[in-house]
Amino acid sequence: MEIQPQEIAYKKEIGKLKGVPVIEVGLKGGLHLVMVARKGKAETLGVGPHRAVARYIAKKKEKDLELT
Repeated sequence: MEIQPQEIAYKKEIGKLKGVPVIEVGLKGGLHLVMVARKGKAETLGVGPHRAVARYIAKKKEKDLELT
């Protein structure tokens, strides 16, 4: 899925995963993504219709995820 810059409503850092910043991206259509950069590539940890759902899925996938 390719996301265009005009589709992004907000982007902010929400925590760390093994010292690497974790970013939450909200799209104008209502989709929320929790992402991390690993080995130079963006990896999606969780996606959902609400930011809490995306964070829950990310936390379930990565036990070491520290949300602030």
